[in-house]
Amino acid sequence: YASASYFYAQPGAANLPAFTFGDDPDTGLYRIGANVLGLATNGSFTASISGTSIETTTFKAATYTGDGAVSLNTNGGDLTIDASTNIVSITANASVSGNFEVGTNVFYVDQSTSRVGIGTQNLTTAFELVGAASISGHLDVIGNASFSAPLEVSASSSRAFLVTDRGGTFEPILTVSTEASASNPGLDIVATTLTAGNSAFTITVPASTSGTAYR
Repeated sequence: YASASYFYAQPGAANLPAFTFGDDPDTGLYRIGANVLGLATNGSFTASISGTSIETTTFKAATYTGDGAVSLNTNGGDLTIDASTNIVSITANASVSGNFEVGTNVFYVDQSTSRVGIGTQNLTTAFELVGAASISGHLDVIGNASFSAPLEVSASSSRAFLVTDRGGTFEPILTVSTEASASNPGLDIVATTLTAGNSAFTITVPASTSGTAYR
């Protein structure tokens, strides 16, 4: 109904909005509840507007232009895209159903083969690293490790290189295999400076061991 100043409409519903069109009566605006405006298309809920919030089940945009941050809030966490800092922040778990790439050959995850690459996308094993790597903590290798280039291990204190037998059947725990020429030894241990009481190479065998320390 109408008064001298206002027009009043019935609340309407998604399948029959209060404000609609003559040739498209199931598309328009309706009142969902107190201070909540609803948008319906094809007789179904599309979005709601309440205060400063817009809620919808699906959001699509070819281009978004703004000078602030876009936040997507869900019960499980938040996704924030800050246009001023170019930072994407995820405060909950993230799931990627396809391949994941950072930069050009910086970090790559091949979802189809469950392989990860740093510095490369040419992945033939579970983990590929191209370039130098620095490890400041412990590195445990449970299984075989092979190196096609020299392996350098150094430490300013304590042991630089430690091989530990975790038990099991007798088998070598450190094997050096090489096709070295007469001028290139298979295993070369170089101690540039040794203080009194220190050794360049030490084999320690517990007193309870009955086997041979080396062969």
